[in-house]
Amino acid sequence: QEKNGCARRLYVRQNRGNYFGMKDAFSRTIDYMRVSLTDRCNYRCVYCMDECGVEKKSHDDILSFEDVMTIIRAFHNLGGKKVRFTGGEPLLRKNAADLICSVKKELPDLCIGLTTNGVYLPKYIDKLSDCIDGLNVSIDSLSDEIYNKITRGGNLECAIQGISAAKNSGIKNIKVNAVLMKGVNDDVSAFSEFAKKHDVKVRFIEMMPIMNEHAFHKYFLPADIFVKENDMKFLRRENKVDVYMTKDGVEIGVIAALQSKFCSSCNRIRLTADGKILPCLHHDVFVDVKPYLADGNVEDAILKAVEIKPREHLIEKGVLQKINMYGIGG
Repeated sequence: QEKNGCARRLYVRQNRGNYFGMKDAFSRTIDYMRVSLTDRCNYRCVYCMDECGVEKKSHDDILSFEDVMTIIRAFHNLGGKKVRFTGGEPLLRKNAADLICSVKKELPDLCIGLTTNGVYLPKYIDKLSDCIDGLNVSIDSLSDEIYNKITRGGNLECAIQGISAAKNSGIKNIKVNAVLMKGVNDDVSAFSEFAKKHDVKVRFIEMMPIMNEHAFHKYFLPADIFVKENDMKFLRRENKVDVYMTKDGVEIGVIAALQSKFCSSCNRIRLTADGKILPCLHHDVFVDVKPYLADGNVEDAILKAVEIKPREHLIEKGVLQKINMYGIGG
């Protein structure tokens, strides 16, 4: 396998101009990377982290923006087509908006996405509006009280103002993500109304045990039960999203990572804020990119991560990622 891997790396170097994507061991094209800029967040969502927050990493532990740019540039050279910036809360990191715009300016054909809780969007949206192609805003409840409890102190109106600011800036591809929680946000009607009012797409994401094991056992709701209880009609599958029609005629997306594995079409790798490239969200395998940065061989680190990407997650067998979700970026 190592011999084949070396051969693939050599092929890339010799044929870079004609190289249109990386293939893993299962013939999947890997062209999407999620980049976590920080594991810090202004919220303490009950399914994501402890109430006390996270232990702050030292400055030396976190990749510099120069290093992040080097990695993204190498990913693009290898055929990468899409990068999504995540956190924690990515806009909590100083000058994050400047980095995102620098990436778009240098690599204009790269599709740039951003996942945020929306709170800092009004502050940075003027800078970001021409630099991002898609925006995901995490809102787990449309009840002020429940939203405040889930986030441990968050203000729903701030998130909604962030969405409004993004829409007013001209960003069109806006999605609202909600982690599905039994007895908390499993009535689709409020989200359906919100989608119509604000002209955004809504997607419910099945809770995963990687987030918080206690919360998982307390709040996990299988996607099929959620769909049945809300009497939604299946329309189509778009990549990893099952799209349904609600009773009031609104399309709602459901991402069922546990019930409906979409590993066979997975096209992504992940970069953590401290420099680990994860080939799979749910497997405890990674490539530390820092030694490769020091040697100037970042493309080798990316290709190695692609080579060790597993066929599928094995959550049902108890194989879980040991890095917390806020340290990965989802």
